[in-house]
Amino acid sequence: QAFVDSYNAVISLIKSNTGYDATTKTGQALTGDSAVRSVTGNLGNVRTTVPTDLSSATFKSLSELGISIQQSGLLALDSTKLNKAISTSPTEVIKTLGTYGKEFALSVTGMQNTGGVVANRLTSLNSSIARFKTTQTSLEHRVSLIEKRYQAQFTALDKYVSAMNITSSALTQQLAALTASSS
Repeated sequence: QAFVDSYNAVISLIKSNTGYDATTKTGQALTGDSAVRSVTGNLGNVRTTVPTDLSSATFKSLSELGISIQQSGLLALDSTKLNKAISTSPTEVIKTLGTYGKEFALSVTGMQNTGGVVANRLTSLNSSIARFKTTQTSLEHRVSLIEKRYQAQFTALDKYVSAMNITSSALTQQLAALTASSS
């Protein structure tokens, strides 16, 4: 049961982080991430592929021990079937579960090690973060330069408008004086 619960916890975590809500039209953080699909694919392959160590075993598959895949992708345990297998040959049940446990451990370790799906995705994400930080710094610098340019242009325009107001005021006074002297 612990194996089924652990597997289901991983699949549930993946599903909760890859889901899409059609109502709000929003996806989760890992929606569409190919690395996640690879992880679930690898786990599925280990679950369904008979390990070579079990070629001559009494129980070759997890389904023979009562562990079945549900439509949701989660595993379910048929305790009656497991108990029957245990009563037939407890050492063979232990051998089968141990072999599958070893295969899952190797698969997970392989995905986490250098060159593995998870390790490569983490390297890629860290590289993207570094690029985004560099781009952010560059954009902040450009925005600062544009801001300085706009401030200089505004100051020059403000001075020009002030000079035009003075000129306008002087012209208005001269026109008024000219109009007053001709009357």
